[in-house]
Amino acid sequence: MDPLFLDTETTNLDDTAEVVEIAVTNRHGTKLLNTLVKPQGPMSAAAQNVHQISELELKGAPSWPITYPRVYKLLYKRPVIIFNADFDVRILRQTCNAWALPPIPFTPLCAMRLYAEFHGQWSEKGQFKYQSQARALEQIGHPAAATSLHRAAYDAQMTSEIIYTMATGIKPLRAA
Repeated sequence: MDPLFLDTETTNLDDTAEVVEIAVTNRHGTKLLNTLVKPQGPMSAAAQNVHQISELELKGAPSWPITYPRVYKLLYKRPVIIFNADFDVRILRQTCNAWALPPIPFTPLCAMRLYAEFHGQWSEKGQFKYQSQARALEQIGHPAAATSLHRAAYDAQMTSEIIYTMATGIKPLRAA
């Protein structure tokens, strides 16, 4: 399938959230795109607390209309593995809508759902229990660098590590 791996960081979590950082890697963990993105709206303090991206850092960043063509070209009709696909797909759609750009056609695959089944922990709701990305990395024996989590490039690379481990049963030797 030769999938790509994607992660975003955002202005907040609600229906006005926009991308403030996006990264795309290939299955080897090579960064194909890693950029900050200047949003139209403000960023919440809670979001800044999570990803540590400040409004000041975004001042010189390209806007989504500048970043969009490159993202479109990378993702167009490709399988794209995302740790929490529902969230990132929604954020990409909202960001495109905010800038009056068409959505990017790609095939999202959710690593969080795949890992939940792989891990096999049953929830009280009668389904496989989702694990956070940090918890999944810990469970496969990969020490997640707490300071790097919630930065798009690192998170995309770690998603590829989780998928690789699920597919092979072997922890990758490559460095993130």
